[in-house]
Amino acid sequence: TNKLAIKLAQISPPDVSINLNPTTVIKGNPATLSWSVKGIFDTVKLYDPTPAIVESVGTKTVYPQETITYVIEATGAGGQKSSSARLGVVLPPPPEVSIVVTPSTVTSGASSTLTWTANGDVSQITLFDPLPRSVSKTGSITISPQSSTTYALEASGQGGKSFANARLQVNP
Repeated sequence: TNKLAIKLAQISPPDVSINLNPTTVIKGNPATLSWSVKGIFDTVKLYDPTPAIVESVGTKTVYPQETITYVIEATGAGGQKSSSARLGVVLPPPPEVSIVVTPSTVTSGASSTLTWTANGDVSQITLFDPLPRSVSKTGSITISPQSSTTYALEASGQGGKSFANARLQVNP
């Protein structure tokens, strides 16, 4: 007897890969997401986090506000395959602040210069001289209090608050 053997080729699922550069960013900073799908497939979806149909090879700049996992998924005759990449998001460090009184000692009636700076991720800066008021990241004012006074600077950002102070000694 003659037997006829038919062997069907098995179709493999597509090969998928996804990468992030870098894999950790400060909140709001960019990262580059790249993906590649090879083999036999019908559709490619990128979940970031909602699904969208994308090309088989691509890149995208992302600006995450929180830690997120991106997924690339390909579907074809050989089945479905996916790959994921996690992007860690961290808060920036607290602002750096400094405040200086020059000169730091004066006689009553004399004046001094109060100078301040705030660097880094800063959303709000308050100078207490002695009442609170909003100020820019850098500045200076002339002061001439009647008595010794401590001045303070507070800067707030996503990473927290920072404080600094300076004292003007007023002698009679």
